[in-house]
Amino acid sequence: MTEQNKTPAEIEIVAFTGHRPNGFKDWPSTQKKLSDLNGELAGLLRVLKPAKAFSGMALGFDMLAAKLCVQLGIPFIAAVPFRGQELLWPEADQVEYHKLLFQAEQVRILQESHYGSVYDERNEHMVDNSTRVIAAYAKHPGGTKNCIDYARLAKRPIHFLDL
Repeated sequence: MTEQNKTPAEIEIVAFTGHRPNGFKDWPSTQKKLSDLNGELAGLLRVLKPAKAFSGMALGFDMLAAKLCVQLGIPFIAAVPFRGQELLWPEADQVEYHKLLFQAEQVRILQESHYGSVYDERNEHMVDNSTRVIAAYAKHPGGTKNCIDYARLAKRPIHFLDL
Protein backbone atom coordinates (compact mmCIF):
# COMPACT_ATOMS: atom_id res chain seq x y z
CA MET A 1 0.00 0.00 0.00
CA THR A 2 1.45 3.38 -0.96
CA GLU A 3 1.43 6.45 1.30
CA GLN A 4 -1.31 7.95 -0.87
CA ASN A 5 -3.59 4.97 -0.14
CA LYS A 6 -3.09 5.04 3.63
CA THR A 7 -5.44 6.80 5.99
CA PRO A 8 -3.87 9.38 8.36
CA ALA A 9 -4.11 6.84 11.20
CA GLU A 10 -2.03 4.32 9.19
CA ILE A 11 0.84 6.67 8.41
CA GLU A 12 3.74 6.07 10.78
CA ILE A 13 5.18 9.22 12.36
CA VAL A 14 7.78 8.60 15.03
CA ALA A 15 8.98 10.81 17.85
CA PHE A 16 12.38 10.21 19.40
CA THR A 17 13.19 10.59 23.07
CA GLY A 18 16.42 9.68 24.77
CA HIS A 19 19.18 10.74 27.05
CA ARG A 20 21.72 13.50 26.58
CA PRO A 21 25.40 12.53 26.76
CA ASN A 22 25.43 12.77 30.57
CA GLY A 23 22.63 10.18 30.58
CA PHE A 24 25.08 7.70 29.06
CA LYS A 25 27.51 8.02 31.99
CA ASP A 26 26.90 4.47 33.25
CA TRP A 27 28.07 2.90 30.01
CA PRO A 28 31.69 1.78 29.72
CA SER A 29 32.18 3.33 26.30
CA THR A 30 29.69 6.03 25.36
CA GLN A 31 30.92 6.26 21.76
CA LYS A 32 30.71 2.52 21.25
CA LYS A 33 27.23 2.41 22.78
CA LEU A 34 26.05 5.31 20.62
CA SER A 35 27.34 3.41 17.59
CA ASP A 36 25.42 0.29 18.67
CA LEU A 37 22.33 2.39 19.33
CA ASN A 38 22.65 3.96 15.88
CA GLY A 39 22.67 0.50 14.30
CA GLU A 40 19.66 -0.69 16.29
CA LEU A 41 17.71 2.48 15.50
CA ALA A 42 18.58 2.22 11.79
CA GLY A 43 17.25 -1.33 11.70
CA LEU A 44 14.03 -0.34 13.43
CA LEU A 45 13.46 2.62 11.11
CA ARG A 46 13.97 0.37 8.09
CA VAL A 47 11.24 -1.92 9.43
CA LEU A 48 8.79 0.82 10.46
CA LYS A 49 9.35 2.93 7.33
CA PRO A 50 8.00 6.12 8.95
CA ALA A 51 6.72 8.85 6.69
CA LYS A 52 8.13 11.43 9.06
CA ALA A 53 9.91 11.81 12.40
CA PHE A 54 10.22 14.34 15.20
CA SER A 55 13.52 15.13 16.90
CA GLY A 56 13.73 17.36 19.97
CA MET A 57 17.24 18.36 18.80
CA ALA A 58 18.96 17.91 22.17
CA LEU A 59 22.52 16.65 22.38
CA GLY A 60 22.83 12.88 22.51
CA PHE A 61 20.09 10.59 21.23
CA ASP A 62 17.93 13.33 19.65
CA MET A 63 20.70 14.51 17.35
CA LEU A 64 21.83 10.94 16.65
CA ALA A 65 18.26 10.16 15.51
CA ALA A 66 18.05 13.32 13.36
CA LYS A 67 21.35 12.45 11.64
CA LEU A 68 20.08 8.96 10.97
CA CYS A 69 16.87 10.36 9.45
CA VAL A 70 19.00 12.40 7.06
CA GLN A 71 21.07 9.33 6.13
CA LEU A 72 17.96 7.19 5.55
CA GLY A 73 16.01 9.86 3.70
CA ILE A 74 13.29 10.15 6.35
CA PRO A 75 11.92 13.70 6.54
CA PHE A 76 12.18 15.02 10.08
CA ILE A 77 10.73 17.91 11.98
CA ALA A 78 13.10 19.66 14.38
CA ALA A 79 11.01 20.40 17.46
CA VAL A 80 13.21 23.04 19.08
CA PRO A 81 12.05 23.79 22.63
CA PHE A 82 13.24 27.41 22.56
CA ARG A 83 15.28 29.76 20.41
CA GLY A 84 18.98 29.48 21.25
CA GLN A 85 18.91 26.12 23.04
CA GLU A 86 22.34 25.35 21.57
CA LEU A 87 24.14 28.52 22.69
CA LEU A 88 25.86 26.95 25.73
CA TRP A 89 27.00 23.83 23.85
CA PRO A 90 30.54 23.19 22.59
CA GLU A 91 31.17 24.85 19.22
CA ALA A 92 31.41 21.57 17.27
CA ASP A 93 27.99 20.52 18.58
CA GLN A 94 26.52 23.89 17.62
CA VAL A 95 27.83 23.48 14.07
CA GLU A 96 26.32 19.97 13.82
CA TYR A 97 23.02 21.27 15.26
CA HIS A 98 22.76 24.04 12.65
CA LYS A 99 23.60 21.59 9.84
CA LEU A 100 20.75 19.37 11.01
CA LEU A 101 18.33 22.30 11.27
CA PHE A 102 19.18 23.15 7.67
CA GLN A 103 18.40 19.56 6.64
CA ALA A 104 15.11 19.34 8.54
CA GLU A 105 11.89 19.30 6.57
CA GLN A 106 10.56 21.83 9.06
CA VAL A 107 11.87 23.63 12.14
CA ARG A 108 9.33 24.34 14.86
CA ILE A 109 10.62 26.69 17.53
CA LEU A 110 8.07 26.15 20.27
CA GLN A 111 8.99 29.04 22.62
CA GLU A 112 11.02 32.20 22.24
CA SER A 113 12.88 31.80 25.53
CA HIS A 114 13.82 29.14 28.05
CA TYR A 115 11.61 28.64 31.06
CA GLY A 116 10.77 25.77 33.44
CA SER A 117 8.49 23.44 31.48
CA VAL A 118 9.66 24.15 27.95
CA TYR A 119 11.24 20.70 27.50
CA ASP A 120 8.09 18.91 28.65
CA GLU A 121 6.03 21.08 26.30
CA ARG A 122 8.36 20.14 23.44
CA ASN A 123 8.01 16.44 24.29
CA GLU A 124 4.21 16.69 24.50
CA HIS A 125 4.13 18.43 21.11
CA MET A 126 6.14 15.60 19.56
CA VAL A 127 4.01 12.87 21.15
CA ASP A 128 0.75 14.61 20.24
CA ASN A 129 1.82 14.77 16.60
CA SER A 130 3.21 11.25 16.27
CA THR A 131 1.88 7.72 16.07
CA ARG A 132 4.76 6.04 17.94
CA VAL A 133 7.62 6.91 20.28
CA ILE A 134 11.09 5.44 20.04
CA ALA A 135 12.95 5.72 23.34
CA ALA A 136 16.56 5.25 24.35
CA TYR A 137 15.89 5.07 28.07
CA ALA A 138 18.22 4.03 30.88
CA LYS A 139 15.53 4.31 33.58
CA HIS A 140 16.87 7.62 34.90
CA PRO A 141 14.45 10.29 36.11
CA GLY A 142 14.22 13.37 33.91
CA GLY A 143 12.89 14.54 30.57
CA THR A 144 13.08 11.18 28.80
CA LYS A 145 11.05 9.52 31.56
CA ASN A 146 8.56 12.41 31.49
CA CYS A 147 8.16 11.97 27.73
CA ILE A 148 7.60 8.22 28.12
CA ASP A 149 5.02 8.82 30.86
CA TYR A 150 3.20 11.29 28.63
CA ALA A 151 3.31 8.89 25.66
CA ARG A 152 1.73 6.21 27.84
CA LEU A 153 -1.05 8.62 28.86
CA ALA A 154 -1.55 9.50 25.18
CA LYS A 155 -1.69 5.76 24.38
CA ARG A 156 1.17 5.89 21.91
CA PRO A 157 3.09 2.67 21.34
CA ILE A 158 6.62 2.98 22.69
CA HIS A 159 9.55 1.06 21.30
CA PHE A 160 12.43 0.89 23.78
CA LEU A 161 15.92 0.56 22.35
CA ASP A 162 18.34 -1.74 24.11
CA LEU A 163 20.59 0.20 26.51
